[in-house]
Amino acid sequence: ASARDVFDLAERGDARAVAAIDEEARWVAHAIAAVAAVVDPGRFVLGGGIGSRPELLAPVRTWLARLGRGDLPITISELGGEAPVLGALHLARAAAGRTHEGVAA
Repeated sequence: ASARDVFDLAERGDARAVAAIDEEARWVAHAIAAVAAVVDPGRFVLGGGIGSRPELLAPVRTWLARLGRGDLPITISELGGEAPVLGALHLARAAAGRTHEGVAA
C-alpha cells in the first residue's frame, strides 16, 4: 500500500493504518528530538509525501511531548512538493551572488 492509501485507511478508522501512522510519528519525533539535542534550528518543518500530511503533525507533537520536548516548534511545509526545487533555486541564487577568489560572479 502507498502512503496515500495508509492515510486514507486511517481516516476511515483502520486500526492498522492508524498504528502505522503513529509508528511513523514516533520515529519522526525521535529524530527531531535528537537533532534538537545537538543544534537549535529554531523551527522544524515537515515536508515530503508523508511529512506534509497534516494528519502526521498531531501524533508527532504527542510523541515529542512524551519525550519531554513538547516545546519544540514544528510545522508542516507550506511549499509542499515544490520545497526541494525552491530550496535549490535559493542556493543557486546565493552562490551566484558570491565572489570567486575575489572576482565578482
